Amino acid sequence: RASQSASVGEVLAEYHQAVDGFPGKPVVQPPRYNPSILLGLTERLLQRDVLGDLTPQLSWYDRRAAELHARLTDKEYDTLPHVLIHGDVHRDNMLFLGDHVSGLLDFDQVAIDARIIDVADALVDFAQGQPPQNWSPWGVYSGPLDIERARMLLDSYDTASPLTKTECSALPMILEVLWLQGNLRRVLTTSEAEPDYHIEVLEQGRWLAEWMQKTRL
Repeated sequence: RASQSASVGEVLAEYHQAVDGFPGKPVVQPPRYNPSILLGLTERLLQRDVLGDLTPQLSWYDRRAAELHARLTDKEYDTLPHVLIHGDVHRDNMLFLGDHVSGLLDFDQVAIDARIIDVADALVDFAQGQPPQNWSPWGVYSGPLDIERARMLLDSYDTASPLTKTECSALPMILEVLWLQGNLRRVLTTSEAEPDYHIEVLEQGRWLAEWMQKTRL
């Protein structure tokens, strides 16, 4: 429910505060939603697309990945506040008592990464909006964000643990990477599917990315 979004933001901020400065040494993993990952995924698909069925879509992904990487370089990504992120923030891993989060579960994907990775995952799962007309139910994501719910989540997080200016600037790009990466991986893992399905999946990712570029959180 919409009223749950605020509690999710607050609890996530409290979790990040609790693990800040964690003394242990978790397994080193690559960044979750770094723009450079998109470049590699797109290149793999371009090499596999020998018949050129997906060339128009993948060419757009390649250009957008390069633009995002130019705006959020690996060095700039590394300067974002990092903590031991939960790494798997979604509704099945949160317990609710009414509209309030009463428990955060499943810590098997924790890793040191930018804390806004958890924020982006929370937005996609807890601030999901209505899809546009003719949106395929077989895609990776069910639609864009609901802006009101997204702002409730972000405001609650920011009240408990203020986001930096660099995090606020990076978050829309991280959301783009999340969406584009998810759709690229769907195409990679469904190699036997028809080209029309892959085109539909990639076009949904593009729609979400372009929606994000026009939207102010």
